[in-house]
Amino acid sequence: MKTIILFACLSFLLFSCKKEENKGNEVYITGAANPVDLKIILNENPVIAYFTLSMVSPYPIPTQSGINNDIQVDLSIDESAVQDYNTKNGKNYKLLPSSSYQLPSKVMIPANKYVSDKIPLRITGLGKMQPFETYLLPVHIAGVTGSVKDNSHQTLVYVVTGSLDAQAMPLLSRAKWTVKAVSSEELHGEGANNGHAIHALDGDRGTFWHTQWQGNEPHPPHFITLDLGENTTIKGFSYVTRDFGASWPKVMEIEVSDDNISWSKAAVFDNLPAKGATEFRSFFAKEQQVRYVKVNIKDVYGGTSTHVAEINLF
Repeated sequence: MKTIILFACLSFLLFSCKKEENKGNEVYITGAANPVDLKIILNENPVIAYFTLSMVSPYPIPTQSGINNDIQVDLSIDESAVQDYNTKNGKNYKLLPSSSYQLPSKVMIPANKYVSDKIPLRITGLGKMQPFETYLLPVHIAGVTGSVKDNSHQTLVYVVTGSLDAQAMPLLSRAKWTVKAVSSEELHGEGANNGHAIHALDGDRGTFWHTQWQGNEPHPPHFITLDLGENTTIKGFSYVTRDFGASWPKVMEIEVSDDNISWSKAAVFDNLPAKGATEFRSFFAKEQQVRYVKVNIKDVYGGTSTHVAEINLF
C-alpha cells in the first residue's frame, strides 16, 4: 500500500514539474490591469499613445529570450468593454468614434523576444470628438498566431478626454460690457486715466485696474463684477497682468450669475503668473450661459493691493 501511495505522489510531482516547465509564452497587453487616462488637445496635430504586447516568461527562465518563431497578434476594439467599464465605475462614457483614431490591426512579436516594439495609437479628435466629453477606447487582443492568449490582461482601456486650446480661442467682444461693482479702485494715485476698474476693459495693456492704495489699502479679497449686457455663452477666462511692479493676483475665484443676486462658482485658479505683461487663459470646468461675472482675487503676491491690466472671456 505504501508503495502505491509513494508512486502516486512521485507521478503527481513529475507531472506538476513538467506542467510548470511548459508554462509560459502566453501573450497579454502590457499594463492592461489599469485604465490609461489620455488628456488631449483637439487640434490638427495627432496625439500618439504607445503600448506594447508581452509574453508570460516561462519557468524556469530560459537562457535565450522568447521562442524561436514570430508571433502574430490581431488587435481589435472590444465595444462590450465600454458597458463593463461604465457599470463598474458608475459612468456613462461613449465609445471613441472610429474616425478619430488609427490602430494597427496586426502586430508582431519577433522570434526570440518577449516584448513587441512600441505600438502606436494615433488620435486626431478635432471635429470628431465633443470638447470636454470623455470617451472610452478598449484595445483588445482578438487572436494570436504562433502562441496563445494569456487568461488575463487582454484589454487595455483608454479613457480619452479632449479639450480645446485655450490660447487659440477667440476672445469675446466687450462692446456691451460694463463694471457693475468693484471692491475698490485707485481713483487718484494712478492719474486721471489709469487705476480705475474700467481700465481692465479698455483694450490697452498699458493701463490697469488697481485696488485702492492711497489713503487706505484694503486687504484681499478684492473683486470686480462685470455685466456682459446680455446672456452670454462663456467657456473660459482670460486676464493680463500689469506690465510693472509686483502684487499680481495669486489666487482668483470666478463666480457667475444670471441676476446679480444668486451666484455659482465657475472656477478657482491658483499659482497665477507672478510676472508682468503675461496673459493667463483657462477653460471653466463646463460651459456657462450667464450675464454677470465676478472676479474675486483671494490672494496676491507680496502685498495687500493688486492690479490687473485686462480681463476677458472666451
